[in-house]
Amino acid sequence: MADPVAYVCHGKKCSRACDHDALIRALCKQAEVRLVRCQKICHGSVVVAPLDGNLEWFERIDSPKSCVDMKHAVVARTRKKLPPRLKKRRLKKRSGSAPR
Repeated sequence: MADPVAYVCHGKKCSRACDHDALIRALCKQAEVRLVRCQKICHGSVVVAPLDGNLEWFERIDSPKSCVDMKHAVVARTRKKLPPRLKKRRLKKRSGSAPR
């Protein structure tokens, strides 16, 4: 099975967000991280991960706890076990669309 993939916005505002580098380092340990250009959302660090075969978008992944939750979600590759912290940060309008 291939390594999980996580797309992380690396635009100016996202990369200045609190603990953006720590988020990338944590995800690199568990998944292939692909940096993408600004996604025009800019509410903290933005991460896109394939869950249940669909690309799911998350914003404000900038606290240590949300970073750990995101790492577990990327590895699990499913929406069924998303913690409430990630559920409320999920961008439903962008669900299924690929990063620009």
